[in-house]
Amino acid sequence: MITRTAPDRGAGRRRSSTGRGASALGHVRTERTARTPGTTASARRARIDLIVTDEPAHGLNRYAGVLAGALRAAGHDAREVPVPAGRPLAAARAALRARRADVVHLQLTDRYLGPAWGQLAVAAALRAALAGRPLFVTAHDFHTGRGELLQRRARNARGAARRLLTRLGVVSPGFDATARLLLGSAAGVLTCSATEAENLAWTRPRRSAVVPHYVEELPGEPLPVEQVDEHLVVVAGFVHRRKAQHVAVAALAHLPGHRLVLAGSATERNAGYLREVLELARELGVAERVEVTGYLPDAELLALLRRARVAVAPYERIAASGSLATLVAAGVPVVVRATPTVAELAAACPTAVELFEGEDPAEVAAAVLRCAARPLREQRAELRARAAALSPARTARAHLDVYATATSAAATGGAREEDPGA
Repeated sequence: MITRTAPDRGAGRRRSSTGRGASALGHVRTERTARTPGTTASARRARIDLIVTDEPAHGLNRYAGVLAGALRAAGHDAREVPVPAGRPLAAARAALRARRADVVHLQLTDRYLGPAWGQLAVAAALRAALAGRPLFVTAHDFHTGRGELLQRRARNARGAARRLLTRLGVVSPGFDATARLLLGSAAGVLTCSATEAENLAWTRPRRSAVVPHYVEELPGEPLPVEQVDEHLVVVAGFVHRRKAQHVAVAALAHLPGHRLVLAGSATERNAGYLREVLELARELGVAERVEVTGYLPDAELLALLRRARVAVAPYERIAASGSLATLVAAGVPVVVRATPTVAELAAACPTAVELFEGEDPAEVAAAVLRCAARPLREQRAELRARAAALSPARTARAHLDVYATATSAAATGGAREEDPGA
């Protein structure tokens, strides 16, 4: 068993031509002269500030960075504004720089802005600092329905206070309050899937839209088919219990001759789970065929993915997985746990994406063999088409449409509205 370690990666208003004082985003321009789907008619270059935390290794920072780059490529002044996580006053001071923007956009998931209750304080400080500015929020990781979460909490509740909160419909007090504050007051709430949009309806967003997770454009070309390692299986992403790397390790016992690379690192909180995974490999007699890379720079990760014949994504909960998007971008066929949020990917890539249910290691191994038995060139063609449909450029145009629609509706007193797709 090989284990490598390294650090974890893991404004004043501008008046519109209507004279209403609405954001100029109602008249966003793109560099295109002809209107295409997802492109908004143009009048001027807009400033779009994307609020991120001061944790550059966080996946939401990367998401915002790629979006900002695509918005700049579309001709807009998009910039990232870092705010300190868990420090409300410092976050408010940093956010004041965004008040001159036409649109402010924040990414959100539990504990992104700070610890349990600290995130609420930061959210309140940001909302106060940005009062009067059009704030958009992309909500990530709403992968489980509210009812299911409450049932799970009720089964596992310990103590009278926790049981009372569950009966009152509270799942996580700090994040529940944070989500209600930010999502309920935002000019627009975006999600990467319709499932997530349904799962956050309890926050009562004024306007919501679905913009699928982009598939990043990666440098270089895939290896020639004959240079791909037919016996190399990879799991990409942080080592975490919800990523369920143990499922792939158990399946390896049913894949003689194959090697498994866990491409990612474990945070200090998840070091115990990594030890469990490695102990399982020893118990099953596959330790010599398992490698844990630790943190890999982007170029090394891409080279590894392009050598692999199949990737396994046994993640217990999948919303709009950045790891899955990376696998699609790299052109790696994937075996993934069946969930509502991956149904569209599986339909778009029927030969390149193989679904499995449950955790029977023999079934997971059989899914790997089925996927690897199909023509790799055909699988790559499906993945390329999917990547083109979800390119950062298309994602940026969809965001511009959402910004323009919401700010125009606000200027005319528009009511709450849901957009099933953007």
